[in-house]
Amino acid sequence: MTEALPKISCCIKTYNEERNINDCLSSIFNQNYPKDKLEVILVDDKSTDNTVEIAREFPVKILFSGKRDPDLSMMVGFKEASGMYFITIDPDMRFRGKNWFIKMVKPLIENPDMSAAITKYYSHSKESLITKYLSLDPFQRDLIYQLFSTNIEDVITEKRDGYYICEYTEDKIPPQSHGLYRMDVMRKIIDKEKIWYDMGNLVSLVEKGYTKFAYVPDAGFYHFHAENLLHLLSKRIRNVERSYLRYLNKSSHFKWFSLNSPKDIVKIILLIISANLFFPIFLISLYKMVKYKNWLYILEAPITFLLVDSILFAFLKNYRGRKFILDNLIKIFKK
Repeated sequence: MTEALPKISCCIKTYNEERNINDCLSSIFNQNYPKDKLEVILVDDKSTDNTVEIAREFPVKILFSGKRDPDLSMMVGFKEASGMYFITIDPDMRFRGKNWFIKMVKPLIENPDMSAAITKYYSHSKESLITKYLSLDPFQRDLIYQLFSTNIEDVITEKRDGYYICEYTEDKIPPQSHGLYRMDVMRKIIDKEKIWYDMGNLVSLVEKGYTKFAYVPDAGFYHFHAENLLHLLSKRIRNVERSYLRYLNKSSHFKWFSLNSPKDIVKIILLIISANLFFPIFLISLYKMVKYKNWLYILEAPITFLLVDSILFAFLKNYRGRKFILDNLIKIFKK
């Protein structure tokens, strides 16, 4: 069985990650998977701390980018990868358990027409309180992202032994890009691209007809996503500026919402009003706290209030964000 297992390439992009990189790499090399079938590529953005020195203690291929752009760095790793399957992970992520690769590769071996396998996030005892709250959702979505993205349950078509088969469509793509991808498919889709565009890759796959995915909830990631509330707010603002607005004109842009959609516009207005009034979302959080018997839901109202206004600020302070809003408002009033 060991001889039959495929080679897997794992790419990590780093910049000053000395606090995380040892645990991240340990979680990879502690897997019950043949070491000669694992290719780990670390693309460093010229760190000024001990990230690279720590990484050299592991059997990894170290490349240097110097682009100061994680999407460019990830593409450097992708082009160097030689495995049959490919995965990208962040330094603040860990694999749950020691059979992660075994569980994730199984559906891809059993289904040659399947393009990728994804999994969920689990809560870890060492996570911050903010990350524990985010981990209440399988994809660490806060309330805003939950309102504007597809639930995994909406695309499941069949249950198999150890995983679910999912059928994505262009308007139903769950927002989880960290997973195990079939390399020959990805080379057809993005090999000529200059960047590794996480969510956009999913859109490209679906647009090209690669709509079959596996969901393997038992595999799981630990993702130490945010150290505190300020860290979370900075990440969300950065995602608006570096990801959403940056790729607005790409054909494969992952659209969380559309200002051409009356339904989405109503959602946005109600969300802004509810978040700033505070009380409506506070009542919802109390209901969830009782229903799911988890006190962490009490954090939902203050987190949502701060995130809504921070994201709105990120759009308004950015030229592309203001233009995006203005252009869509003009289209609405012309109708």
